[in-house]
Order: sequence, then structure tokens, then C-alpha cells
Amino acid sequence: MNSIWLVSYFVLWLVVILLTLAVVLLARQVGLLYRRLGPAPARMENEGPPIGSLPSQVEALTLDGRQVAVGGAQGKPQLLVFVSPTCVTCNGLAPALRAAWKSERHSIDFLTVCMTDDETLVRSFVNRNKLQEVSCIMSLELSRQYNIFNPPHAVLLDRGGAVIAKGVVNNLDHIESLLNAAETGHPSVESYIHHLESANHAVAVE
Repeated sequence: MNSIWLVSYFVLWLVVILLTLAVVLLARQVGLLYRRLGPAPARMENEGPPIGSLPSQVEALTLDGRQVAVGGAQGKPQLLVFVSPTCVTCNGLAPALRAAWKSERHSIDFLTVCMTDDETLVRSFVNRNKLQEVSCIMSLELSRQYNIFNPPHAVLLDRGGAVIAKGVVNNLDHIESLLNAAETGHPSVESYIHHLESANHAVAVE
């Protein structure tokens, strides 16, 4: 009886060890796959201003009473994140927006554009999601000017005010894929990778 119990004990531990190894190997494969594919880019859609266009500069007041210029020549690129206080996805995006602002605020101007004129709703959205440090304006007119009607959506403008990237943003990867455009000069991760592959192919042919 004791021998049967001892055998079953060792078999059980062998199964546990094999399962642990399988989990480790699977995690390693997932990590390799993620590095190969890269972060999920923001989904570019027809909505929003055309890439390369130059929207008119607009003067606006932030929620805390500061005057800001949206678009036009700026010292840094501007990331406009269009949100709605009643949008569940927009509320879920807040932690990613805070993280991106903290890491990139010295090189990118962040501006949250709330697509409503209801100040009570906007203040509740900002306070609930701890976005007080990110500049915020209320403007239905700006969303119409930028042809954006389905938040959350972001538009990246270069220092001259031209649109260099845009897309639906649901998480931090999406925001970072747009910010990469400011560094690489490409409107999406896919176009940047395609550029590198074309360059490498040209070098190989030579």
C-alpha cells in the first residue's frame, strides 16, 4: 500500500513539473511572438483629417482657464485625444493617457478634447480619471472641424501643425504607435516597418 502511495506521489510531482515547464515554454513563445509582431498600432480610419493636411489654428480655453492654441506652428508636436465623458472606452483609456503623458510630456504636448459643452460632465470625467494634469478643453466645434465623431480618437500634429498620424486609440499601445510617428516620420508602425524592409531589400539588391 505504501509503495502505491509513493509511486502516485512521484507521478503527481512529475506532472506538476511537466506542466510548469510547459507554461514557461508557452510564455517564452508568446514573448517572442509579441516582439516579432510589435505593439498593436492605432487603427487608421477615414474618420479624421487627411494625413498631411494643415488644420486651421484654433484658440481655446482649458478647463482650468488657460488659453491654448490648437494646431498651427508650435514648439512641440501636439497629440489631440478626442474623448466623450460618457464613453466607457474613453474612461478605460484614462490610465494609458496618464502613463503616456508622464513619459512623453517633455517632447509632446498632450491635449484632451472633450466632445461636449457640458462642463459638469467634463469636470466629473477629469476628476474621476485623475487627468487634472493633462490639458483639457471642451469643444464640439473642434471635433467637427477635425471630422471626428466616434471617440476615443487621436490626431498627432507636427511642429508646423500638419497631421502626421491619426487613429482610434483604445489602449497604451495605440497611443504609443501614434507617438512613434513623431520620432520616425511615418504615420503608422506598419508604414515604418515597410520602409525598413524596403530599405533593407534595396541594400541587398545592391
